[in-house]
Amino acid sequence: MILNAIDSIVVQSYKKWKVTVIDNNSSDNTIETISKKYRKLINKKIFIKKFKPFVSQPANWNRSLEQISTEKYFMLLCSDDYIHKNFLEIGLKKLGDKKNLCGYCSAVFYVDQNKNIIKKRNYGFYGLEVLASFFYRNYIGIPSSSIFRADDYKKYKYPININYAGDMIFSLRPYKKKKKIIYDKTPLSYFTVHGNTHSSNDFGSWKMIVGKYKFRIYVVKKIFNCSKFSENIFLIISRYMLFAELYFFKLYRFFKCLKK
Repeated sequence: MILNAIDSIVVQSYKKWKVTVIDNNSSDNTIETISKKYRKLINKKIFIKKFKPFVSQPANWNRSLEQISTEKYFMLLCSDDYIHKNFLEIGLKKLGDKKNLCGYCSAVFYVDQNKNIIKKRNYGFYGLEVLASFFYRNYIGIPSSSIFRADDYKKYKYPININYAGDMIFSLRPYKKKKKIIYDKTPLSYFTVHGNTHSSNDFGSWKMIVGKYKFRIYVVKKIFNCSKFSENIFLIISRYMLFAELYFFKLYRFFKCLKK
């Protein structure tokens, strides 16, 4: 699938792109395949960085962020993502030189491995993305459908102890810096749904529930600019939501076992 991701960059209408492949100690001949297919672009437009040992996704994102020191913009495109041929041109045009804007995020099409569209996912919620994500689902956005200004992420270290809420934590960075993300309801990026990821295998599990709880704590302490009293209220709400979600997860597993 990584070839789909790189192909979608190579055909961009915006031509001043550069791809840095972060090899997380892969063992499936990924680097050899990329080097063979794009041999004319290697070390010119496509650069490969090999790392050992294998690390978690958040830790690997930090490796990626180490590569943006000389860049003006960046995006994190995972191997199961790809983008529309006009994504970069549209995103960069909408960002422009407005200093209060940190990123651009498009809607996403979920597709199967044959690129058939399954559903559409929008981000943004009338300027209340963080609050809506605190109580419900991710409205903040995901790195693979976003372009960010590199200056806002230089020297940034992603918190690697918060799993299963990685996209939201990463995209919170602009809010911490009092900047905004442009949300485009036009789907210009694609996520390939498959069963070989932790997110797919653990979807709806207690691991994801605990990850969302840690996300809420992070939001309360790092993002919400509220009084100590309000902060404590949000923390209490977070704990009750954690207990409620874990309880319903147990009920779900119980009835699922009964059906079997």
